[in-house]
Amino acid sequence: MFWHDRWIGDATLKESFPELYKLERKKRCKISERIKPGDISWDWKASPTLTVQLSEADTLLDLVCNFQLNSRRDEWICSISSDKVFHVDVLRSKIDGRNTLTPTGEGLINRIHEVPLKVNCFMWRASMDRIPTATALLKRGVQNVTSTCSYCELEDEDVNHVILRCLMAVKVWEWVIIWCGLGERKFVTIGELEKFLSQWGTCPIKQKNLISICSGTAWLIWKTSVTGSSRRFVPPLLKWRICSKTDAKPRVTLASQVNTLKSSFSCTLHF
Repeated sequence: MFWHDRWIGDATLKESFPELYKLERKKRCKISERIKPGDISWDWKASPTLTVQLSEADTLLDLVCNFQLNSRRDEWICSISSDKVFHVDVLRSKIDGRNTLTPTGEGLINRIHEVPLKVNCFMWRASMDRIPTATALLKRGVQNVTSTCSYCELEDEDVNHVILRCLMAVKVWEWVIIWCGLGERKFVTIGELEKFLSQWGTCPIKQKNLISICSGTAWLIWKTSVTGSSRRFVPPLLKWRICSKTDAKPRVTLASQVNTLKSSFSCTLHF
């Protein structure tokens, strides 16, 4: 399409020359209908008379006057493939090779297929600060929200505080780190946790198990903070979407959830 496709310049001619587009009689005309060998054919509703119309007409004429059509059929070309043909595996390798899942590009963790998809998605969103914490809700204009963590009331509730630095989260991570035999470690940001997990150990199986445990721990901490009293300020509709109707289930204590997490991975972890 002469006006609607981006075939010359950085934008469509419809966007670059809006006044001339209004004058065009056949707006879905083809390029070959307007550019012919040795001639340019226009079909205006009325001749351009205004200053802006005459200026756009001169610019458009200079742009297309040297354009030469050929008899070859149009075809799609994929710029990321060596043979210029689109391949799904090439696109997938490009996506997997890009280091853009975290804001800093550090600590990139590949998806672990043994971990539920919702947990993998949660960790991906948490690494980009895209979960509805108090500070995130305030940035999005949600009213009646206090930025201070309602559990410890010590810091603003951002993603790093909820998952790693809150008093409840710190205690849980102490239990998990001791259970996994990692010594004394403390993480302040999600990026530090992901970087440690991506570089830990030499056995791929053990590394996957550790990533699974830490991802499950982070997910349970977030789920507990959402369904518990520390998230009373979350609007009901947003809370329902986050929890996926988990409020109807019997509420369990944080300690019992951690014990359940330990049991679920004890069969596969071999340190």
